[in-house]
Amino acid sequence: MTPIAMRAVEQSAYALDEARIDPIDLFLLAVRVANNSKLLDSMVIQLESMHELITDIAPIIGRGVELAITKAGELEERGYIDFATAGIGVVDRIVTNFSKEDVEALAGKMRDPAKTLATNIGIGELTDDHWKVTTFLRSDFQDQGETATLRRVATIGGIPTKSLFQLFPKKPARKMSCVAGLQKPKGCI
Repeated sequence: MTPIAMRAVEQSAYALDEARIDPIDLFLLAVRVANNSKLLDSMVIQLESMHELITDIAPIIGRGVELAITKAGELEERGYIDFATAGIGVVDRIVTNFSKEDVEALAGKMRDPAKTLATNIGIGELTDDHWKVTTFLRSDFQDQGETATLRRVATIGGIPTKSLFQLFPKKPARKMSCVAGLQKPKGCI
């Protein structure tokens, strides 16, 4: 043994000689260990089981992390990360600088996208009647969570079906939902 190890053993032996151990305390400790042996065995089994689980799952987690890093790299390469960051910056500026009412008022005034969409699908200039339908569709969508059908626009919106066909010729449900910036109604072909 090295001199350091020898010195450590000597110090340990000296400390044990100096310690006064009550035989009753030693007996009680032995009884406690004996009484809890089943619990200790159970804990050892659980620890072994957890070790096996970690050993089995570690390669799967490693592969998942590797795939996530690869996918994140691809998304960054394609510009998604920069786009999302810029989008979050825009949303942050809107949230911090405008009230809910300001945003709702702005949304009500945004007619240019609808004009462009109407031109692209052959409707031409949007009239007040077109805007009445578009406004109803957007409002109803917020309330119902889905795009209103022709029947709902006629019944609830109070716009006759004949007028809808005149305003949005050939495929009125599809065209009016397009101009409103919504998905086509369920059941629309």
